[in-house]
Amino acid sequence: MRTRDLDEAIDAVTKVYCPHTVQVIGPGREVDVVLEVTRPTSQPLVELSYGVPVDIDAGNFPHLFLMMHCADGGASTTQGNQSAEWYRGQTLPFSAGLETRLRFDRAFVQKSVRLNAEGLEALCSRWLGHPLRQPLRFALRHDVNIALKLVSRNKRSICSRLFSQPSCQGAKPPARSVALARYGRAVLRASRITHICTLVSI
Repeated sequence: MRTRDLDEAIDAVTKVYCPHTVQVIGPGREVDVVLEVTRPTSQPLVELSYGVPVDIDAGNFPHLFLMMHCADGGASTTQGNQSAEWYRGQTLPFSAGLETRLRFDRAFVQKSVRLNAEGLEALCSRWLGHPLRQPLRFALRHDVNIALKLVSRNKRSICSRLFSQPSCQGAKPPARSVALARYGRAVLRASRITHICTLVSI
Protein backbone atom coordinates (compact mmCIF):
# COMPACT_ATOMS: atom_id res chain seq x y z
CA MET A 1 0.00 0.00 0.00
CA ARG A 2 1.00 3.63 -0.45
CA THR A 3 -0.69 6.48 1.37
CA ARG A 4 -0.28 10.08 2.49
CA ASP A 5 -2.79 9.54 5.30
CA LEU A 6 -0.76 9.01 8.47
CA ASP A 7 -3.67 7.55 10.44
CA GLU A 8 -4.31 5.00 7.70
CA ALA A 9 -0.63 4.09 7.71
CA ILE A 10 -0.54 3.66 11.49
CA ASP A 11 -3.56 1.34 11.36
CA ALA A 12 -1.95 -0.78 8.64
CA VAL A 13 1.44 -1.00 10.36
CA THR A 14 -0.22 -1.83 13.69
CA LYS A 15 -1.76 -4.92 12.10
CA VAL A 16 1.68 -6.09 11.01
CA TYR A 17 3.70 -5.13 14.10
CA CYS A 18 2.06 -3.69 17.22
CA PRO A 19 0.16 -0.60 18.46
CA HIS A 20 2.30 2.53 18.19
CA THR A 21 2.27 6.28 17.66
CA VAL A 22 4.08 8.23 14.95
CA GLN A 23 5.11 11.87 15.16
CA VAL A 24 6.42 13.66 12.08
CA ILE A 25 9.58 15.67 12.83
CA GLY A 26 9.41 19.23 11.54
CA PRO A 27 6.47 21.42 10.50
CA GLY A 28 4.70 21.30 7.16
CA ARG A 29 5.88 17.82 6.23
CA GLU A 30 3.55 15.32 4.56
CA VAL A 31 4.15 11.61 4.88
CA ASP A 32 4.47 9.35 1.86
CA VAL A 33 4.16 5.92 3.44
CA VAL A 34 4.98 2.78 1.49
CA LEU A 35 4.14 -0.55 3.14
CA GLU A 36 4.67 -3.88 1.44
CA VAL A 37 4.06 -7.17 3.21
CA THR A 38 5.35 -10.30 1.50
CA ARG A 39 3.94 -13.62 2.61
CA PRO A 40 1.59 -12.33 5.35
CA THR A 41 1.99 -15.27 7.74
CA SER A 42 3.25 -15.43 11.32
CA GLN A 43 6.70 -14.48 9.95
CA PRO A 44 6.00 -11.77 7.36
CA LEU A 45 8.63 -9.95 5.35
CA VAL A 46 7.94 -6.23 5.57
CA GLU A 47 9.19 -3.21 3.63
CA LEU A 48 8.28 0.15 5.15
CA SER A 49 9.20 3.80 4.62
CA TYR A 50 7.61 7.09 5.66
CA GLY A 51 9.26 9.58 3.29
CA VAL A 52 9.75 12.08 6.15
CA PRO A 53 11.67 12.05 9.45
CA VAL A 54 9.53 10.42 12.16
CA ASP A 55 9.62 9.56 15.85
CA ILE A 56 7.88 6.31 16.75
CA ASP A 57 6.77 5.14 20.18
CA ALA A 58 6.17 1.40 19.89
CA GLY A 59 5.32 0.82 23.55
CA ASN A 60 6.74 -2.39 24.99
CA PHE A 61 6.92 -4.26 21.66
CA PRO A 62 4.45 -6.94 22.79
CA HIS A 63 5.28 -10.43 21.45
CA LEU A 64 7.42 -8.83 18.73
CA PHE A 65 10.86 -10.17 17.85
CA LEU A 66 12.05 -8.35 14.77
CA MET A 67 15.09 -8.27 12.50
CA MET A 68 15.06 -4.78 10.95
CA HIS A 69 17.39 -4.18 8.01
CA CYS A 70 18.18 -0.64 6.82
CA ALA A 71 17.94 -0.69 3.03
CA ASP A 72 18.48 3.07 2.80
CA GLY A 73 18.92 6.11 5.02
CA GLY A 74 19.55 5.86 8.74
CA ALA A 75 17.77 5.42 12.06
CA SER A 76 18.27 5.29 15.81
CA THR A 77 16.49 3.42 18.55
CA THR A 78 16.24 2.84 22.28
CA GLN A 79 15.03 -0.49 23.65
CA GLY A 80 14.95 -0.78 27.39
CA ASN A 81 18.36 0.43 28.55
CA GLN A 82 20.07 -0.16 25.19
CA SER A 83 20.52 2.38 22.39
CA ALA A 84 21.83 2.02 18.85
CA GLU A 85 22.07 3.69 15.47
CA TRP A 86 22.11 1.86 12.17
CA TYR A 87 22.53 2.80 8.54
CA ARG A 88 22.27 1.45 5.03
CA GLY A 89 23.33 -2.18 4.89
CA GLN A 90 23.08 -2.79 8.64
CA THR A 91 20.53 -4.84 10.57
CA LEU A 92 19.34 -4.64 14.17
CA PRO A 93 17.55 -7.36 16.17
CA PHE A 94 14.65 -6.13 18.33
CA SER A 95 13.31 -7.93 21.38
CA ALA A 96 9.78 -8.32 22.68
CA GLY A 97 8.63 -6.81 25.96
CA LEU A 98 10.89 -3.75 26.04
CA GLU A 99 9.89 -0.09 25.83
CA THR A 100 10.90 0.88 22.31
CA ARG A 101 11.43 4.25 20.64
CA LEU A 102 12.61 4.70 17.08
CA ARG A 103 13.65 7.66 14.96
CA PHE A 104 13.82 7.29 11.17
CA ASP A 105 15.33 9.87 8.85
CA ARG A 106 13.59 10.94 5.64
CA ALA A 107 15.39 8.37 3.48
CA PHE A 108 15.03 5.42 5.85
CA VAL A 109 13.66 2.24 4.28
CA GLN A 110 13.34 -0.87 6.38
CA LYS A 111 13.19 -4.45 5.18
CA SER A 112 12.31 -6.59 8.14
CA VAL A 113 11.25 -10.04 9.17
CA ARG A 114 9.07 -10.72 12.17
CA LEU A 115 10.22 -13.87 13.98
CA ASN A 116 7.72 -16.25 15.50
CA ALA A 117 8.08 -15.61 19.24
CA GLU A 118 7.01 -19.07 20.39
CA GLY A 119 9.23 -20.79 17.85
CA LEU A 120 12.19 -18.58 18.78
CA GLU A 121 11.84 -19.29 22.49
CA ALA A 122 11.37 -23.02 21.87
CA LEU A 123 14.46 -23.15 19.70
CA CYS A 124 16.59 -21.35 22.30
CA SER A 125 15.27 -23.69 24.99
CA ARG A 126 16.47 -26.65 22.94
CA TRP A 127 19.90 -25.03 22.56
CA LEU A 128 20.12 -24.54 26.32
CA GLY A 129 18.69 -27.92 27.20
CA HIS A 130 16.11 -26.46 29.59
CA PRO A 131 13.18 -24.00 29.54
CA LEU A 132 14.01 -20.31 29.55
CA ARG A 133 14.01 -18.96 33.08
CA GLN A 134 13.85 -15.31 32.06
CA PRO A 135 12.60 -13.50 28.96
CA LEU A 136 14.69 -13.85 25.83
CA ARG A 137 16.58 -10.71 24.84
CA PHE A 138 18.70 -9.78 21.83
CA ALA A 139 21.79 -7.67 22.22
CA LEU A 140 21.03 -4.47 20.29
CA ARG A 141 23.97 -4.77 17.89
CA HIS A 142 24.20 -4.84 14.13
CA ASP A 143 26.66 -7.70 13.65
CA VAL A 144 23.67 -9.77 12.52
CA ASN A 145 24.10 -8.68 8.90
CA ILE A 146 25.27 -12.13 7.82
CA ALA A 147 22.06 -13.57 9.19
CA LEU A 148 19.86 -11.20 7.23
CA LYS A 149 21.51 -10.92 3.83
CA LEU A 150 18.36 -12.59 2.59
CA VAL A 151 16.27 -9.44 3.02
CA SER A 152 18.88 -6.91 2.01
CA ARG A 153 18.66 -7.06 -1.77
CA ASN A 154 15.11 -6.96 -3.16
CA LYS A 155 13.99 -10.07 -5.01
CA ARG A 156 17.45 -11.63 -4.84
CA SER A 157 16.94 -12.53 -1.22
CA ILE A 158 17.19 -16.15 -0.18
CA CYS A 159 13.57 -16.07 0.90
CA SER A 160 12.44 -14.80 -2.48
CA ARG A 161 14.46 -17.49 -4.24
CA LEU A 162 12.96 -20.02 -1.87
CA PHE A 163 9.46 -19.11 -3.01
CA SER A 164 10.48 -19.09 -6.67
CA GLN A 165 11.55 -22.71 -6.52
CA PRO A 166 9.25 -25.07 -8.48
CA SER A 167 8.45 -26.97 -5.30
CA CYS A 168 6.89 -23.82 -3.82
CA GLN A 169 5.24 -22.31 -6.89
CA GLY A 170 1.50 -22.57 -6.54
CA ALA A 171 1.96 -24.07 -3.12
CA LYS A 172 -0.86 -23.97 -0.65
CA PRO A 173 -0.53 -21.75 2.47
CA PRO A 174 0.76 -24.59 4.70
CA ALA A 175 3.64 -25.23 2.29
CA ARG A 176 4.52 -21.54 2.27
CA SER A 177 4.39 -21.50 6.06
CA VAL A 178 6.85 -24.40 6.19
CA ALA A 179 9.17 -22.50 3.85
CA LEU A 180 9.03 -19.40 6.02
CA ALA A 181 9.60 -21.49 9.12
CA ARG A 182 12.77 -22.87 7.54
CA TYR A 183 13.79 -19.31 6.72
CA GLY A 184 13.21 -18.21 10.31
CA ARG A 185 15.28 -21.08 11.64
CA ALA A 186 18.11 -20.17 9.27
CA VAL A 187 18.07 -16.61 10.60
CA LEU A 188 18.11 -17.86 14.17
CA ARG A 189 21.01 -20.23 13.51
CA ALA A 190 22.99 -17.45 11.88
CA SER A 191 22.11 -15.14 14.75
CA ARG A 192 23.45 -17.69 17.19
CA ILE A 193 26.68 -18.09 15.25
CA THR A 194 27.29 -14.32 15.17
CA HIS A 195 26.55 -14.05 18.92
CA ILE A 196 23.89 -11.35 18.67
CA CYS A 197 21.53 -13.18 20.99
CA THR A 198 21.91 -12.54 24.73
CA LEU A 199 20.10 -15.16 26.80
CA VAL A 200 19.39 -13.67 30.19
CA SER A 201 18.25 -17.12 31.29
CA ILE A 202 21.68 -18.77 31.00
